[in-house]
Amino acid sequence: PGSARASRVLQLDAHADEGARGRVTDAVPEGAVPAELPVGGLRLRLRQRGEARIRKEGDGLPFASEKADYVLLRGPGGKHLLVLDFDSGDRLSVLADAVGRELLELLPGGDD
Repeated sequence: PGSARASRVLQLDAHADEGARGRVTDAVPEGAVPAELPVGGLRLRLRQRGEARIRKEGDGLPFASEKADYVLLRGPGGKHLLVLDFDSGDRLSVLADAVGRELLELLPGGDD
């Protein structure tokens, strides 16, 4: 957050071993997110789909929803696309590049 290269940081697994940093994108068409999607000249494929509980910390998420449906797609070169469809009807899509855990610093309050 606040970086010129990435406005969002994604934790892609429960143990925070996989992370990515990226930017909000409008490259995802409205409606259901398909199992394959071309974005930026790359074909991204479904990695995971489900329902998430949302915990808002700080000002990064303007949505008030407590739940969201999510779709996580992955492509070549460590490219990831996370799409969150909030119960409120809002959508947040983040196109991100994988980063090693050593490049992300654990922030205070992040060990819950």
